[in-house]
Amino acid sequence: MKKEVILIIFFSVLSLIVFSNDFGLGIKIGELGGAYMRNYIGESSFVGLTITWTNSDYLRIDGDVEFTIPNYASDSNKGRFFSYGASLKFEAEENSINWGIYLPLTYNQDSPEASRFFFIEVAPGFIFYPEWNVDYRGGFGFGSKF
Repeated sequence: MKKEVILIIFFSVLSLIVFSNDFGLGIKIGELGGAYMRNYIGESSFVGLTITWTNSDYLRIDGDVEFTIPNYASDSNKGRFFSYGASLKFEAEENSINWGIYLPLTYNQDSPEASRFFFIEVAPGFIFYPEWNVDYRGGFGFGSKF
């Protein structure tokens, strides 16, 4: 099952790269660290995807849709802005699967002229499958735009 999920994600990301304006690829470090991909879907929003895996049977995927806060996305801030959104978590570990929802608040350093981005994120949330539980995630990341 792990290979099928990774193939689906790979082809989904490939289609995003082909049809997107800007695409970012980098690393996220913290609670949920791994490969990070960012697809800009407009001037004020983006989709982020974090994938973590190990050689054993463990795979975690978090997908975010975030929107910028307009007051902080002005030209005077030169690419420094806050964003907020919603995130869906999928985690597969040996014989268990977990699903959850997070509400990320992110500080971004991302200038349209620059080819690099940096972010710091905190995201409270909860696990809703297999049982209800409060959870959180947070960390920082960086990458390059293509």
